[in-house]
Amino acid sequence: MSAPCHIGSTPQASQMNAIRRKTIKLTVGTQTSYENVYNVIGYLKGKINPDRYVLVGSRHSNWYEGTMADWSAGAAVMTQIIASLAAQTRAGWQPDRTTVFCSWGGSALGNIGSYEWGEENRVVLESRAVAYVSLHSPVRVRGPQTTASPSLLQLASDIRKVNLRTLYPLHYTK
Repeated sequence: MSAPCHIGSTPQASQMNAIRRKTIKLTVGTQTSYENVYNVIGYLKGKINPDRYVLVGSRHSNWYEGTMADWSAGAAVMTQIIASLAAQTRAGWQPDRTTVFCSWGGSALGNIGSYEWGEENRVVLESRAVAYVSLHSPVRVRGPQTTASPSLLQLASDIRKVNLRTLYPLHYTK
């Protein structure tokens, strides 16, 4: 592959003609391999709207040096959420909507587990999923990072502000 290359800072329009162009040669070596990827999916059926899904997702990966810190926080939070909801369910509580717990495999392979599961269940997800709670990196210095669709962005922002006021009361005054 040959492509023009600029070395240095981004030039101004007046300098465009004076740019030195060099041709570089790039060789990419890849190996095709096939791996089994496993997702773990669990359900807690809703009482009022069982056909509406709140997905809670985390990833799991291979067990090799360096990966535990990468995904263990999400797996730990997911495990605690499941344990807490299971205890509440045993006490008679049931969520309004069905909660779908998703532990995604293949994150090191381009998030292939979640991608393929989403493709396979696209029609159901488009018509029934109401929210996705990502536990990709749930532990952060300044609390959770919130993102949402435009219709929920203000709600997510308000919840974040309430949580920050609770965590850091000295920094926030009324």
